Amino acid sequence: RGNGTSDPDVPEVYDIGPPPSGVYVPMMNEKDRKCLITFVPFIDGNPRRMKRIINVFNVSRHIAELRCGTSISTLPDLTPKILKMVILLEQWPYRMAWLFQFIEDVEQMCSQNAIDTRMVKFLKDRFGDTFNE
Repeated sequence: RGNGTSDPDVPEVYDIGPPPSGVYVPMMNEKDRKCLITFVPFIDGNPRRMKRIINVFNVSRHIAELRCGTSISTLPDLTPKILKMVILLEQWPYRMAWLFQFIEDVEQMCSQNAIDTRMVKFLKDRFGDTFNE
């Protein structure tokens, strides 16, 4: 089988060949295009960056489809989130890396049940006077 298994419940995702010559196949469906138009104000005008965002989004969406399956009902809700994340990561990579590191640090502190004084100290160190207990 084209999916690499003999399991009949696994959909065949690799049997789709390239489109016939001269046939136009859009990269994004109508909902994805509307979503992109909604988020265009948050993208700077750099054409190379815009092209990179669209390409990374298409690859990420395809990976999500392969992992989750195209028939799941949450996939239409997932694609705007993928686009938002791609835009944030492309436009502000260092800030997003900092946020991911911050989230990971907080999760580690919460998993160690050290939420009490260590968490307050951690938040005060990160945000200074803007954090109120």
